[in-house]
Amino acid sequence: MKTDLLFLVYTFVFSCWLFAQVSIVTLENQVYEGQILGINNENSPFLTLQTKKEIKRLFCQDIVQVVYQKSDEKKAKDLCVVLQDGSAISGEIIAGDQKALLIRSQSVGEISIDLIKIQEIHIGDFSEAPEGKDLENDVLYFKTGDILKCLIVHFGPGYVLVQHPQLGERKEYFSKLSRIAFAQLDSAPQNKENLTAIVRTTDHSLFYGKIHRITPNHLSLQMLSLEQEISILHSQIQHFAFQGGRFVYLSDLPLDQYKTQYIPYFPGAVEPFAPKRDKNQRGGGISLNGQSFFKGIGVLSRTEITVLLYQKYKKFQSHVGIDDQIREMYKLRPDMIGGSVVFQVYLDGIKKWDSGIVRWFDPSQSLDLNVDGCKEMLLVVDYADNANVNDLANWAGARLIQK
Repeated sequence: MKTDLLFLVYTFVFSCWLFAQVSIVTLENQVYEGQILGINNENSPFLTLQTKKEIKRLFCQDIVQVVYQKSDEKKAKDLCVVLQDGSAISGEIIAGDQKALLIRSQSVGEISIDLIKIQEIHIGDFSEAPEGKDLENDVLYFKTGDILKCLIVHFGPGYVLVQHPQLGERKEYFSKLSRIAFAQLDSAPQNKENLTAIVRTTDHSLFYGKIHRITPNHLSLQMLSLEQEISILHSQIQHFAFQGGRFVYLSDLPLDQYKTQYIPYFPGAVEPFAPKRDKNQRGGGISLNGQSFFKGIGVLSRTEITVLLYQKYKKFQSHVGIDDQIREMYKLRPDMIGGSVVFQVYLDGIKKWDSGIVRWFDPSQSLDLNVDGCKEMLLVVDYADNANVNDLANWAGARLIQK
């Protein structure tokens, strides 16, 4: 009897250790902690969570984020392959030919990627990568600022072989490049009707796809743009979320549903400070008080974002604050200035929310605003102290809840 009891206790403790410990945040701002036991993909997909008190069923369409409690962030590799579906795989290219390249990633091991599935490759510090895409040519961006329109022949370890009409065949090494952009060929549109998972790993990779199953030690994902299923260990995952549920992120809205306007502090000044989707305004990841967000909009003061609501939504939710990049800069240069803004939300021309002055050392704020029946929403990030100096502001995880 005593032996049986000890066995049961051991089994319970072992299973708790084996399953991933997570915190799950829902649209109702409820937080549940426990171990994920699995996923059910029938009709209305749901996660099964073992909490301390009970087993809960949480529908994926209502989940904002699943955060792993023990995930050590690793330094990102110097190379990142961005796919047509938005996935971004950090790692190193170990082989390639005219059709595909082989990349080794810390999070998923070796993975083969067809070149037609790739949007671009970032090399080294690519936070200031130029905007815009060439529809007809492959383009190499050099660290010197030069660009080369060409045809990519194949990849090898540390280099890319290209063909140029005048220069002929050339081997260009990654050490001299900052970015490789691929010609944008016609491709089949991704199915956006189904619930899509977005998985962020500890090496800063991002994977879009459908979760097939969750076992005690890994998550299996069918990637949207690749005809293969990948397996990711729970120890390699930072967090994951879902698209296509009861809410839509502002950064996923079609371009005809919102417009942005940057207003320089000094009249007549022309400054390239347009808002950035899913990045802070300088091109880095969105982070507030140590919490990272893979969705959101990064801006500089003063910026106005007008969103057409069409009376289709009932709530607007977001976290706001000064990006952690400014906090880190102050650690290195305590005498620097700036990093203070005011966040405001207007509904049909009437101000409904005001953050007051938010400075770089302040905790982030959260808002959960009723927008039911409204036609238009205006998001404003205004100046506070020191003009717009270091005003790296984020609408982090900004989303609209559908009726």
